[in-house]
Amino acid sequence: MKRLEKVLALAMFALVAIGLSACERKITRTEVVQQPASCFGCHSDTNTVLVAAQQQWEHSRHSSGRTLNENDGTCKGCHTSEGFIARITGTTVPDEIQDATAIHCFTCHAPHTNGDFRLRVRTPVTLANFTTYDLGEGNLCATCHQARRDVATYLTTRTALRCTTSLPAGTRWTP
Repeated sequence: MKRLEKVLALAMFALVAIGLSACERKITRTEVVQQPASCFGCHSDTNTVLVAAQQQWEHSRHSSGRTLNENDGTCKGCHTSEGFIARITGTTVPDEIQDATAIHCFTCHAPHTNGDFRLRVRTPVTLANFTTYDLGEGNLCATCHQARRDVATYLTTRTALRCTTSLPAGTRWTP
């Protein structure tokens, strides 16, 4: 019986050794994904269009990240890259975005998805007063850079307030 156990153990060992030696899997490369500091980490800086765009962004308020604390409620849809992309693509985002990023190149462009630098938004934008705004490439900007309420309604309400409020003599009312 012991002899049979030894033979079976040797046979199992031989099968395992043969099985392992038959597999010649070799690791041929190790891939490390790194986020480049800028587009020029991968792309040539001799392309003056990219250089100009990079410099324009660096000197804009978008690059400052000053609005990243406005990453909850409806604010995140314009003040964070993740919120903006989610809003224009119809994707649901969490109530508050953790580790939100500033508006950057890939907020407005999706070159690796689209294969070019076209803007994410090119369709006309409906403003708060239901007016349609269509100014080509400016439509992208108008998705955020617009009044957050119907100006006509707001002004009518403020005008009515001015007409019904009595101010001391010499006081100037400013809406």
